[in-house]
Amino acid sequence: MEFIYSIDGFLQSALQSLHTDGFFGKLWDSFFMACTLLGEEVVFIFAVLYIYWCYNKRLGESMMLSLYSSAALNGIIKDLVRRPRPFANGNYSVRYVETQGLVDTVSLKESYSFPSGHSMNVASMTSAIAIGEKGKKHGRAWLLVCLVCIPLVMLSRVYLGVHYPTDTLMGAALGVAIPFFIIYAYDKFYEKRYYLFAVVFLVSLSALFFEPTADTIKTLGMGAGALIGFLIESRFIKFDVNGTVFKKFLRLLIGAAAVLVIKSGLKAVFPDEAFFWALRYFIIGLFGTAVYPYVFTKYKF
Repeated sequence: MEFIYSIDGFLQSALQSLHTDGFFGKLWDSFFMACTLLGEEVVFIFAVLYIYWCYNKRLGESMMLSLYSSAALNGIIKDLVRRPRPFANGNYSVRYVETQGLVDTVSLKESYSFPSGHSMNVASMTSAIAIGEKGKKHGRAWLLVCLVCIPLVMLSRVYLGVHYPTDTLMGAALGVAIPFFIIYAYDKFYEKRYYLFAVVFLVSLSALFFEPTADTIKTLGMGAGALIGFLIESRFIKFDVNGTVFKKFLRLLIGAAAVLVIKSGLKAVFPDEAFFWALRYFIIGLFGTAVYPYVFTKYKF
């Protein structure tokens, strides 16, 4: 372990040496905060909902399953390994960039470091799209997006001082690997895909045995809501993504605003307790997969 920490320390120090006092130091901080935004929860939620609502329903379903699998596995490993963040390790010297807003590093003080969730998120999201679009018009473009975005997010997490380099390497590796297995299984068992969703969700519930963190509980809540929503949608709604560019834009704009209201509004109303964390994300999962598709199908936008 000491050897790994020494390698981590050398790599992190080398990257953080980019920071200097003054204008260029602030510029590097802003650049890496912009990069880390690509792995934020709000980005991948809206990315997958855009694809599910407006672009390719089947790809959206497989992306959701990939991202859920990635997030659930990330939480389980973190709760098992319990590696402290670099800035929380008393024996480890690191510059810690504290920020709140779209990029939040302050709330990470009570969470664990290994593996990097942001690296897993962006790797899972971009890899799932690249796999789904393979052989199509934009397939190579999405492969390029993977090759650019994943390293940038990895570097940003190390630069900001919230992850060790080995955290981001493992996160990216798992994030790329998971969509290959999930999308293969999804395509192979497409007609029974909801059984696959149920199996993945039931396996993810094992996280409850490892003193789950808030992030893990939120992930499980969203998974439960999405699973029920998928079942309702497939039986009673059966929407399609067809429509004019304007209608799709309107669909996304209204849906994104509604998700933000649910996410932020319920957070302000609900008590700060585990049950209500899960309930809030359950509602988001159910809304995104069934409630809102029913609305835009009924009102034809």
